[in-house]
Amino acid sequence: MAFPRRAGSSSYEAWTDEEVDKEKEPRQPVWKRRETLVLAVLLIVATVIVTWFMDPFTSMDSNSPSIRGDLSSVEIVAESEENSENTEDTEEAGTTSDIKSDLLTLHKHSGARDGIKNRCPKGSIIHFLFPHVNKAGGRSMEATFAPDARSKIFSRERYLYQGPRSRTHRFKLTDSHRSYTQLAVTYGWNDGGKELDANSLESTSSKNCLRWMFGMRDPVSRMVSAFYAITGRTKSSSKYGKKPGPHGVRHFQHFYCYDKSVGSNRMLDPDFTIEEWARLPLEERERCSPSFNLHVKYLAPEYPDNTPEQLEVAKARLASISWFYIIERMQESWQLFSYVYGTDFVTYTPTFNFNKYNKELSDTARRVLEEHNKYDIELYQYAVQLFEERIQIMNRDPTDPFFKPYSFECDPEQICWSKNDAGTFWPMSEASWEKHYSTPGEAKFAQVCTAVRGCWRNDAEDKPFP
Repeated sequence: MAFPRRAGSSSYEAWTDEEVDKEKEPRQPVWKRRETLVLAVLLIVATVIVTWFMDPFTSMDSNSPSIRGDLSSVEIVAESEENSENTEDTEEAGTTSDIKSDLLTLHKHSGARDGIKNRCPKGSIIHFLFPHVNKAGGRSMEATFAPDARSKIFSRERYLYQGPRSRTHRFKLTDSHRSYTQLAVTYGWNDGGKELDANSLESTSSKNCLRWMFGMRDPVSRMVSAFYAITGRTKSSSKYGKKPGPHGVRHFQHFYCYDKSVGSNRMLDPDFTIEEWARLPLEERERCSPSFNLHVKYLAPEYPDNTPEQLEVAKARLASISWFYIIERMQESWQLFSYVYGTDFVTYTPTFNFNKYNKELSDTARRVLEEHNKYDIELYQYAVQLFEERIQIMNRDPTDPFFKPYSFECDPEQICWSKNDAGTFWPMSEASWEKHYSTPGEAKFAQVCTAVRGCWRNDAEDKPFP
């Protein structure tokens, strides 16, 4: 008979029966010791299982940068697997069953570092990889996180507010309408490997942090804005209608219809409306399909477009991103930004184009747009669910030094300028474009506007406007 270690000994030595007999205190019978050991093991296993289900945040992998506060994602995938029982058993590698398995693994390990915190050391530069979805607030993110570098390269940034964004960090941004996968591969991710998301690229050091970010906008509002951003402008290049290339390389346009389609020709008319587009025959609207479900396409470009599997991968990748904003909830988005990254964020720079249009939609037009963007709508609803969970987690931690439950106020003085020349700026007004451009289409393409001194957190004592 042998036991692990003799009392007072630093080595693992065998206990003989003779040595046991010499012990001063009698030992329990062997069967009782084994029974006690089995019960202890069962108790430990039961505790681990209960803890995993009751507190997913503490039981998840601490190195995973994404967050999920419940198991709804796992339930979604599991339901999909149950519905696929009648499919063929001989699916090849890379098929839907493999994707579902990867999704289940990803969702189960989507707990964030220390809750939803994914923080960077004070004084470091936070470098964001940003799949910039068309007409989803990306221009303001560029103006906020890369104003110094971009103003030296692009004339359209020269009048942006250059004040501090954060009292604790500086920022860098890589975007340019590139998809999630294209950005990931550019930074060394193997899109043919086993990882479904590219969070392995994220890194933290005393000087630099690399992080993902993403932006969401109500899909119908985004598509309407994208539509009116293109009407009256020159015809878009046919490259925007091409299928995705390797490594997620593809070309995204605000609103694109294939050549020789009714939509392509009508888009040249500055007075063409989204109501008129919605009344086109279905086959003609489908010829504008590169314009549908852009959020999903940006997150999962290498999967077949407008399909359930592309949506599920997009959901998983969105859940793995520590911070994403929602246009309709920017105040709370910036509050989360400070909390998630541990930064004293005080100001951002809104930047926008001239894009005046009637935002009211008939019930018929709205229904048509929803049908064509059903996957983006489901992703948006999922994003709102994640967002709510993260807000709740933040609000339960009011003593954290980066809990900043303040709103932001923008400078009422707003100006516009032309991004195509080195001319001066002018006060923004509804009629200002008419003094500087010959057509609305030209104004849509060239005019850029901003709040002169940006938007500041209300508690900031050095806010430069009343």
